[in-house]
Amino acid sequence: MLKFIIFLLLTIINGNELCENTDGNCYDDDKTTYTITWLFHKFQFDIEIYDVIKSLDMQYVIGKQNIFEVHLSLNYLCNYTKDQMIDINNALSNFTWESFDIVVRGLGCNNDLHNNSKIYLHAMTDDDSTIKLTNISNKIENHLLSYGIDIYNPRKISGPKYHVTIATLLDTYPLDNLLEKYKNYTFYKFRICTLILTNPFRLIIAEDCFRFMI
Repeated sequence: MLKFIIFLLLTIINGNELCENTDGNCYDDDKTTYTITWLFHKFQFDIEIYDVIKSLDMQYVIGKQNIFEVHLSLNYLCNYTKDQMIDINNALSNFTWESFDIVVRGLGCNNDLHNNSKIYLHAMTDDDSTIKLTNISNKIENHLLSYGIDIYNPRKISGPKYHVTIATLLDTYPLDNLLEKYKNYTFYKFRICTLILTNPFRLIIAEDCFRFMI
């Protein structure tokens, strides 16, 4: 933990002052970050996100999110071996949860702590949704702990806030007007029924959704 805090202090030199100084990815560059993710595709939401992308000043844009890979990361799993990831996969086979609604509203950003000349632009979850996502994230971590699996990168410490990444930008992007324009804008309301462990792959279906599906 001390190493992580020192890393944060040393790397926040540049960045954009309007953005969070948090980064969910592993703080060791040679480590792979696996995630428990909500992957979704809604045509209306895609249109909304595409409109934001079209409005960006392209001279500051490093990369744009592939519309077909839009996702929200719930837990960031760092520093696990392949065998440990298999143990996590097996533990999650017994994880039970109920679906819930979230609202994606407004824009936000965070500085890339691995490359402090980059920032990530996001569509954010509202406060009520953040509470729901925090509750399910904590439930997942407690479930893994009950199986003897250590949590190296707790979500409440690693951050950042729950979000849907839209684009990667240079940290010099003048964000003031863009963030203000979408400050209270509601992009979409979703029901979360499925989560995905990225590697090894596991689809984690909410109990009430599973009953409906069968």
